[in-house]
Amino acid sequence: MIPNRIEVAVIGGGLAGILAAYFASKKVGKENVAIFSKAEGATALMAGTFDIFGYNPINGELLFSGEEGIRIAADFLPNHPYTIVGKRNGNDLGKPVAERTLSYLNSALSEFQKLTENILFGDINKNALMPTTLGTYTATAFYSPSMKKGVLDDLNDKKVFFVGIKGYGDFHPYYVAKCLEYNAKRYGISFTAEASIKVKVPNIDMTSNLDPFTISRALDDDLIFSEFIKTLEENLDLSGVSHIAFPPVLGFKKFRERYQELGDALGLEVFEIVSPPPTSAGLRILEILRKNTDIKTYRGDVYSFIARNGSIEELLINDYGNKYRVKVSKVILATGKFISDGIVQEGRKIRERIFELRVFDGNNWVREYWPLKEIGRS
Repeated sequence: MIPNRIEVAVIGGGLAGILAAYFASKKVGKENVAIFSKAEGATALMAGTFDIFGYNPINGELLFSGEEGIRIAADFLPNHPYTIVGKRNGNDLGKPVAERTLSYLNSALSEFQKLTENILFGDINKNALMPTTLGTYTATAFYSPSMKKGVLDDLNDKKVFFVGIKGYGDFHPYYVAKCLEYNAKRYGISFTAEASIKVKVPNIDMTSNLDPFTISRALDDDLIFSEFIKTLEENLDLSGVSHIAFPPVLGFKKFRERYQELGDALGLEVFEIVSPPPTSAGLRILEILRKNTDIKTYRGDVYSFIARNGSIEELLINDYGNKYRVKVSKVILATGKFISDGIVQEGRKIRERIFELRVFDGNNWVREYWPLKEIGRS
């Protein structure tokens, strides 16, 4: 039941919303904070990696660390979100922009790691080149421990076997293997990618349109996982292989154990490959975060508000046709961008949909952004 009144209302149930609600609850009490989310947070769809700055925000060149990118943004992009972090905190006035940003980021990352039981591995001071299921490499600062053995620098002169799952069409092991082998040479790395196959997960009979969440939850089952290992042992020729790679489906709640157990059983280094959304890696993060923050979440689309004397007093919420009004003292907006409809496109116009807040057009913050206004003219 949606409450009639709440002191702090957080709009958005993804990573930003949950963390904002958690930090607010430390000040006003957990019982006085609520999250309002119209659907699953976009974090559930993320790749399970955190890119601070993988590439130079000015020229797009590869960066060796997220810190390097922050310093570039501080010098050349004064309106970038990273450069305005903590800008209004009086205690930080006069502090160099890059140092202020790094201080806030490191503090937030430390708290995040505690809340998620160290679900990510990495360092803001060093980017890693990670293989993706598109056959390319992406530079990222933080990634799942189950992906750690796939860092490109550690694959030099190795032989890697790529395994797909029957029925899961978003991962084509032969294509991925050959593209990664070829693209690694751009970075001075050479490894052998074994032409690979797809194997069946026991107890899953779907031959097409299989999603990663179904596979991951199935492999949480000890009996199914044991049968899965036998299937691999019986069907794969792993002679001379040092590493074996999978899409990010090796368990959901038990993923930390699964990739290690699989490595022990096969005598190989096992890693999951970074995948575009949707992916189980993002949902793993979201579920652990929800459990450890324990903030009350209500389903409902905040579609408008009522303000008096310049302050928001009520939120208007639509929950599958049932409309509610919730009185609030403070509001935190964490609706994200396009995937979660935090920012919407209407014709050739882009805007923030609830409060008509300014959006960033690449240079400045504006009420409405018209990047497509010349398109469609004859």
